Amino acid sequence: MFSSLKLNKRGDISVAVMVILTIVLFVYMLGAMNSDLAKVSGNFNDVLKLEQVYSNHQLAETTLYFRLVEVSLNSYKEVLEDNSMKIGDPNLDLNALFKAKVETNFKNYKGKSNEMKEFFGKVNSFEFDGVAIKISTSILQIEENISSNKEDSSKVYYSSSLNSSFNFNRVGLPSLDDVVIGREKCSEMTGSEETLLGCLNEEFPQFSASFNRIVPGQVHLVSLDSYYLNKKMDFIAFNLMFNPS
Repeated sequence: MFSSLKLNKRGDISVAVMVILTIVLFVYMLGAMNSDLAKVSGNFNDVLKLEQVYSNHQLAETTLYFRLVEVSLNSYKEVLEDNSMKIGDPNLDLNALFKAKVETNFKNYKGKSNEMKEFFGKVNSFEFDGVAIKISTSILQIEENISSNKEDSSKVYYSSSLNSSFNFNRVGLPSLDDVVIGREKCSEMTGSEETLLGCLNEEFPQFSASFNRIVPGQVHLVSLDSYYLNKKMDFIAFNLMFNPS
């Protein structure tokens, strides 16, 4: 009986020791896991910060693009409206007028953000080949601390120029050269008004043409689609002059 009691006590002691060792091991494993997770989390934070640098670069280029589209459409409309009576004059360079107007309008940012005004003011190159207009900024130097550890001074140095371009074909508009060429082709048409309108509708399928009954020889063209102009959706309209006879 006594021997049986001793064995039970020894068994109880063994079980208790195993439980204690298991708890100690479990606590140790939790501590080790928390330490590793903290390191992994820190590494992910560093990667996310690095990714943010490139995301900011992409955001800057996207901002330039939408600004360029808005300015280009407004400038296109203004050039055609301002020179309607002279389109076809060999001394009139619509492309030069358009390029100059885009540059002026682009830098003339009327928003309240001084940061955006400074950003758009850094665009120092405007190129226009008659179909696409391209802009670019000077080299930008970016220095960013990417480490989540205050004792770690790891940084990324990023140098890049920002570029953007806009093409008339993307929005279904004829180039300014196409406007001049189309007018020249249709000015050779003789016969009825319907013949001239048929030519204009063929040369400018993006527009609807109609005669101005007040001004002899003037045809009014209005775009079939609306565009984002002066902060609202509107149509592009301009006039072409032809021989009244």
